[in-house]
Amino acid sequence: MLNGIMPQCFNSLSSLKSLSNHSKLEVIRFLSNNDKFEVETEEPIGWIPMFQLKVVMLSNCNMNRHKGRVLPGFLLHQHQLQEVDMSHNHLEGKFPNWLIENNTNLEVLNLRNNSFTGMLLHRNANMLELDMSGNRMIGTIPDDMQKFFPYIQHLNLSKNSLSGAIPSSLGNLRDLRILDLSDNELSGEVPKGLFTYMSSLMILKLSNNKLYGNVLSGNLSLGKIRELHLDSNCFTGNIENEPSTYNKLMILDISNNFFTGMIPGWISNTSELSELVVRNNSLEGRFTGPIPNFFRNLTNVLTLDISNNDLSGRIPKFLGLDFSCNKLTGEIPQELGFLTHLRALNLSHNHLTGPIPVNFSNLAKIESLDLSSNGLTGNVPSQLIKLTALSTFNVSHNNLSGRLPDMKAQFGTFMEASYVGNPLLCGPPLEKKCTTNPHVTNPPAIEDNDKWYDIDMTFFYGSSGSTYVVFLLGFVALLYINPYLRKWWLDLVEDYMFTCYYFLCDSVNYLSTPFH
Repeated sequence: MLNGIMPQCFNSLSSLKSLSNHSKLEVIRFLSNNDKFEVETEEPIGWIPMFQLKVVMLSNCNMNRHKGRVLPGFLLHQHQLQEVDMSHNHLEGKFPNWLIENNTNLEVLNLRNNSFTGMLLHRNANMLELDMSGNRMIGTIPDDMQKFFPYIQHLNLSKNSLSGAIPSSLGNLRDLRILDLSDNELSGEVPKGLFTYMSSLMILKLSNNKLYGNVLSGNLSLGKIRELHLDSNCFTGNIENEPSTYNKLMILDISNNFFTGMIPGWISNTSELSELVVRNNSLEGRFTGPIPNFFRNLTNVLTLDISNNDLSGRIPKFLGLDFSCNKLTGEIPQELGFLTHLRALNLSHNHLTGPIPVNFSNLAKIESLDLSSNGLTGNVPSQLIKLTALSTFNVSHNNLSGRLPDMKAQFGTFMEASYVGNPLLCGPPLEKKCTTNPHVTNPPAIEDNDKWYDIDMTFFYGSSGSTYVVFLLGFVALLYINPYLRKWWLDLVEDYMFTCYYFLCDSVNYLSTPFH
């Protein structure tokens, strides 16, 4: 196996014909991570290899770019293939059912991100992984998929143009672990058997379709499912069922649907939940009521997005990520400042009041902090300049006042848009200048009350010393250039020296003379 950077000589591999006489060749693997590498397989036309490959991996190789981007013809003569990866090549044509038919031992077929059309039409009992995502497949999913690939473990048909209903027969794929049907035009209800009978299923992605129904209502069992993506569909109803139904979940995304009712209490029992997204359930009904206090039990949650619902009340004292566009009231809890691993906090477009907690300076890993469009008061804590990871900061449209933190570290990158809508704020980057010195809370009585400036003594002494040195060097240079000025200066110095000398002599004589 080759490691490191692909040699320059491989960037224009003109033809695989040069390998055709290697009768014992079993593996061809060229995996490119750039767009410069090219592989040509159709020159000369009709060449027949002597080898029988088991593995061919030619991903992202700009394959046959000048020959119509067709699938390599030499594959027609291969009958022992076990793994094929031709992904990311923009290949065109009909789905190569003949490839499955000719290679009965084929276990892995990856043709993602090409432009194949058509549908799967041939059986292969040994197929374990099939990835046809990102193509131009149209039509419906075959009703008897279990007859084509009875033992398949990974099926990815996402990012195509598949339509119609999800066949209930998919529930018979008992060994399936990953099913991705997202980003299609599928419609209808989700078959209950998809959850009930697929005992090995761990990842289910149905996002961005036209599916509808009460998918999370009734007697539902999710089995071993760890990731459930139902976002951007037309699902309705409440989120019900027993807590044990969801206790294996790590990721749950039901955003952009029409779910209604309260956020269910069983979420507190999903101890392994790390990502919960329920935003934008707002067309026919929204989640109502307060944010549940049991969210504090979700100790493993890394992402919590409940934005664009109709939540009300105060913010509980637990981990929060995106609470934007709700009706939250009260002050921002100090406890949020203890979430030291938090990377983003969005409390914008609510009715929050009070100051920005000073202990937000403890959020050492935070990258985005959005507190805009609330009723926050007080100043922007100067301690926030400690947040060296902060790349997005927005406190616009509040009632904040006082001098802004110094434009140091990350705060040197935030422009006026981060503070607009706070007329009482002053200091850079705003045009409004401050009229008081924020660093002196109790100025001495003798100090001018109108004093607004600060003097940096280090800068003062440095600039003064530099000015003196420049003046001295300039004067010496002038004496060197101008002989008349030099003579005048030397005479002046000589007169001064003699004057001082005679003055000292007279003073000594006077002091040594005894008084009479």
